[in-house]
Amino acid sequence: IKAQGQIRLTELADLLQISYTTIQPHLKDLEEGDLIRKIQDGRITYYTLAEVPPEKDLIEVKREYDYVGGKVRFKVAIRNFSDMAIHNISVNLNPSDQFISDIFQHSIANLPPNTTRGIDFDLIPLTCGQSKVFGSLSFEDAYGNAHSLTIQPKEISIKCPLVTPLPATQSEVNEWIKDLKRGTSKISYNTIPDTEAFRIGREQVNALDLKEITVNPEAMWGLYSGQVKVTGKNTIVKLSVEKPNIILDVWADDLKQTTGFIAYITNLVNIGLEVAYKMARKTEDVTKKIVELMKISSVTDEIITCCQKLDSVQTITTKLSNLQQLFQESFSESVLLSSIQVWNSKLVSMFEPNVPIEASIANELQYKGIQWLYKIQELIQTHTKMYQDAFDELTQFSDEFSTSIALIGQRIAEHEKNYGLGILSYLLILDNNSGIALFEKDLGDMRINPDLVGGFLHALQSFGREISEKESSMKTLTYENYQFQIENGEYVRAALILQGTPNLFLISRLKILVKKFEEKFKNHLINFTGNLRLFEPTNDLFRELFK
Repeated sequence: IKAQGQIRLTELADLLQISYTTIQPHLKDLEEGDLIRKIQDGRITYYTLAEVPPEKDLIEVKREYDYVGGKVRFKVAIRNFSDMAIHNISVNLNPSDQFISDIFQHSIANLPPNTTRGIDFDLIPLTCGQSKVFGSLSFEDAYGNAHSLTIQPKEISIKCPLVTPLPATQSEVNEWIKDLKRGTSKISYNTIPDTEAFRIGREQVNALDLKEITVNPEAMWGLYSGQVKVTGKNTIVKLSVEKPNIILDVWADDLKQTTGFIAYITNLVNIGLEVAYKMARKTEDVTKKIVELMKISSVTDEIITCCQKLDSVQTITTKLSNLQQLFQESFSESVLLSSIQVWNSKLVSMFEPNVPIEASIANELQYKGIQWLYKIQELIQTHTKMYQDAFDELTQFSDEFSTSIALIGQRIAEHEKNYGLGILSYLLILDNNSGIALFEKDLGDMRINPDLVGGFLHALQSFGREISEKESSMKTLTYENYQFQIENGEYVRAALILQGTPNLFLISRLKILVKKFEEKFKNHLINFTGNLRLFEPTNDLFRELFK
């Protein structure tokens, strides 16, 4: 009938393929139920749907609210005072961001004629102040037509009472509570330790003008008291932590005050939690990066060791590829990545994979690997400091990181020493005035004329004085595959002849050697007679510093 608009009985019988005598009783029932009506056009009778009453004549919606246990209970009452049932009723609430709720929508399957149904929404206030709550109602009438109504706005006021500290004993508080109304709120937390949740809650409650009566950090609860300025009534706040919730219990003279107080504290705690969550996420990221850097340092350490043992090129390039992948996954923008890629490509293109790496190339890569380790150690220290700044209380992990940094430092020192001693070929100590070699030590298979080399170095220093009118400050000299590391003292000039780039170990030990040599032989140097046997004890000094 709805599809045809209006239809005759015979047409309906033909359409449904049912005899009109079968249809007639059903049409009579629909007509008596005011669902259809007859239209008489002369001698012809048509059937059509009855007119649908206006929405305002079908449904009435009322709303109200009250305060219950730290929450606002928003009530919606739906009254169906029509003669027919309504179906598929949906009630949607739209509060401001002042409130949160687990459910903002309720559904009702059907509402019989002349009946009323009430629905409650529990709203949790986040802040104090005033805001309007409104909503919408949708349903289907008995004819299947859809309707909607607006739930008119209702202004809700959440007042945060001003309080002053009120000293009290535990027994006094227990007596006050008997005459006060209680409101409770649970604030869930995650990804942070229970102790951190309690610290956040305690900090926010302490920010209020309340007197701290007692606090038990181990059991994670605290009790506070105050007096409402306007009414002079007492108020009590209990803070506790029971994973996964921070629990706020507030006792006040009326529920409106408890709701307002809970809203205010809840807002402060949520702000504190959000800051903690950000720090936790930051700490998680930092921790992951530190762990990755530990892996990177371990692989770098292995590469340096392989170079010291002159392992095969394939062994070293495999580890370089592994190191390159670790950097690409976690530190793709690091300047170290390009350096690693260059070295990997260089070894692959220049050498057969199964041959041992050449000593000179191994020395170069050792030196570069140690520089990588210094940078990796610096990155770990930076990220560890970020971790410690995020959570001062989490000392267990930061101590583990600090231990790892110390171990990396030890490995760097070992590699510095092994590399330095590995490239050290010759030591020469010259008299500043004459250029005569006072002491020499061959540490490899070099065969040189110390006086010739001494004269050469002495001439270079003299040349420097000529062009700069002051003592030359030359420290490093390269000749073919050798490098000279030079240290000038008051009386002598010492030179290390090296098969690689001088490192911190050699530079620092050479400085100490010159200082101790001049202290030990000062009188002989001032009154030098040409007797070189006087300087033979330098062997002991050398073994002490370069062992």
